[in-house]
Formats: sequence, C-alpha cells, structure tokens
Amino acid sequence: MIVTTLLGVSSLSFFAVEKSSLLRAQRDVCGRLLTDFVKRQEIATRKFVEICLEESEQDVDRALSMRKFMSPKRALIEILNQRLSAIRISHLGAYAPNETVALWTGESVDTGARGRIVDGEIIVTRVLPGSASEKSGLTAGDLVVAVDGNPIQDPDELREASGFWEIIRPDETRVNVLIRAEVFQESLVPRWVESQEKKGIRVLRIPSFLAQAIESDEWTRIQDEIIEMQKRGDRLVIDIRGNGGGSFPAMLRVLSTVSCGREPIGWLYRDSPPSEAAGKESAESAMVMRNDVAAEPQLEILEKYNAIELKPFAQPACFKGPVVVVVDQHTASVSEIFAQAIKERPLSYVMGWRTAGHVVMARWFQIQALSPDYTVSIPVALYRSAKGQELERLGVSPDQILTDSLKAWRSPKDPWILEATRTLRIVSK
Repeated sequence: MIVTTLLGVSSLSFFAVEKSSLLRAQRDVCGRLLTDFVKRQEIATRKFVEICLEESEQDVDRALSMRKFMSPKRALIEILNQRLSAIRISHLGAYAPNETVALWTGESVDTGARGRIVDGEIIVTRVLPGSASEKSGLTAGDLVVAVDGNPIQDPDELREASGFWEIIRPDETRVNVLIRAEVFQESLVPRWVESQEKKGIRVLRIPSFLAQAIESDEWTRIQDEIIEMQKRGDRLVIDIRGNGGGSFPAMLRVLSTVSCGREPIGWLYRDSPPSEAAGKESAESAMVMRNDVAAEPQLEILEKYNAIELKPFAQPACFKGPVVVVVDQHTASVSEIFAQAIKERPLSYVMGWRTAGHVVMARWFQIQALSPDYTVSIPVALYRSAKGQELERLGVSPDQILTDSLKAWRSPKDPWILEATRTLRIVSK
C-alpha cells in the first residue's frame, strides 16, 4: 500500500513537472513575438500574444491529451504552429529536433525520390545521388502508380513512402521495386550536372545556400571553373529549383561570382525600409552585410542601424556571360533574392514557376524548456529590393513560365533545363 501510494505521488509529481515545462515553452515562444518579431509593435501582434498567453494552459492540456499518438512535446510543437500560422508571414514556426536537423543539414528519413503531378500522373523528376531510390534503380521519368497497393495522390508522399513501389518505366514496362525510406543526408554542395549539358553551356545545380554548402572545397573549384568559362565564352544555367535558402552572405558569395556590379541589390530592414539617400549618407561599409556567414555580425548591424544593405562582394574576377536561372514554387528565401538579382542582371533570364514568396530574415532560438534541440524561427527583418520590390508573399515572377508535358518529362533529359539551354542561345545573340 505504501509502495502504491509512493508510486502515485511520484507519477503526479512527474506530470506536474512535465506540464510546467510545456507551459514555460509555450509562453516563451509566444513572448518572443513581443521582443524579437519584426512586427512586434503592431496591435495585431500584441493581441495575438495576449490570446496566446491566456490560452497557454488550454494548449498544454491539449498536448498532454495526445500522449497516445505522440509525445506531448511534439504535440505542443504542432499546436504552436497551428497558432503561429494565423500570422501570415514566412519563417515563423516551431520545430522538433528531427525537423531542425533536416533544415540545417539535409539529413532526414527519406527515399531520395522527388516528383510532381503531370497530366494527372505522379512522375519522378529527380533521384538524389546515394539515396535508397537510386540504389533501388528508380530513375527520372518513372511513373509511380502505387506503394504497397495504395495509390499515390501527392508527389510529396514519395519522400517517405516505404514498401513495394509499382512503377511504369518510360518504355511502358510495369515493375515492382522495393524502396525503404532511411536516414539519408542529401548533399547540399553545388555540383555540375554534366548529363544535362551541351557544348558551350554548363549546368550548375545549387541545392542550398546554407553556409556549409558554399564554404566547401567543391564550391571553390566550381567558382574557378566559372571564371574559366568567362575566358572561353561559355554560357551558364543555374538550377535552384527546390532551394529553400540559407545564409545571406553565402548567397551573396555565389551572386558575386556571376554579378560583376557593386550596386546594392536590396535591404533587410526592421521598422521601415531605408531610402537610397540614407544608405549613401551612412559610412561606406557601416550598413553593408559582411562577407561572414556567422549570424552575430548580421544581427549587430541590424540592431545598430535597423537595416542591412545587401550587395555583391568585391571579387578579383567574375562571369559576365549569359545566365539562365531555373526556379520553381519551392525556390524560397535567399534563393528568391538571388533569382531577382539575376533577373535584373544584363544577359540574364529567369525561367520556371513563380517562387515561394518566403523572403524575410529569421533568427533561430532554442526552446530551452523542452530541450535545446527544439527550436523556433522568428522573422526579425523584412526585405525590399533596390528597385522597391517586396518579395514576401509575392515571390519572383519568371521571365518565362514553363509548362509541363508528360511526354517531355519521361525523356532522359530534364525538359526545363532543355528549354533553358535553348533560351541561352537566344539570349547570347
């Protein structure tokens, strides 16, 4: 009897501690909107925080009630994101540990297959090197009919669909292939896609602008090759489809290789966008983003001036030849700034679909009450281009919108890259 009583007290104590930590976490996330959020001074933000804090215990009780289906911590992350989605701005969200790792390293449970719906069919458009899909023989151009007999309705399902995939090959052969999603780290390093290239036209795939991707030795080699291309008179296709962004300085390093000007491309700002005159009146380098991928220097400038000027870094040489950038609806964040800057560059063209419209500067915080592995992303600055264009919720409009054809996607060549190479010949004339 005494043992039972002690166990009961211990259990109650555990749940009290657990509830307390969840409450602190929920209130910390909501409270950060008043201290760090770029729109912290707006009445709507203050009202949101007031309600969020008032209903924090209700949210936590709901998270605890979902214990049979997921951990209360994971449930609270979902509940928080439901609340935060009411504020219509990108990069505002809470993340569980596996989601944080996936965003910053590219590591997740993944099959490595990427696809889209074309003419009502789910078609594989890309297979990541080294992934389970590549090892199983899946190739771009395959149609996915079902997995374990269950029809595939959404191409995003391909990422985690484990089982026997019913495939129709481009030659119309129907096969079953066993593919299991596994812990896989997608390579974020830029690379040449030689299989898609033509004489005098190189194709560069940039999957991410995260710092580790652009600080790699491979990027240094690619940068040297781009300069050699300038000497040969070659042309360049840059594929940033699905590039979710990354580091502002890392993106500017890539832009500096293909944009020879030193004029500002835009501003990150907190309260109101600075005028061009304000930038000229400031010290030459005071408000300019440093060529340093660490977050602290960026935040110091933002704190001091309420704005950061973005412009290409000085380079000993750069590529002045024709460039086509290929984008899609998953091209986001600093990738959109890159695409817009290229669009305004001479001898340049942007092709594909309108980009995501997720263009703010965000700061990441640990949700300590849950554990340092749980994080929250808070937008701390907005972006406006040098020509006064806002990209948040609008995205970058391509110079040419590309359409899909099932027949074209079932060929060995990527049809969007093919169209880009055709356009380069026209731009070059």
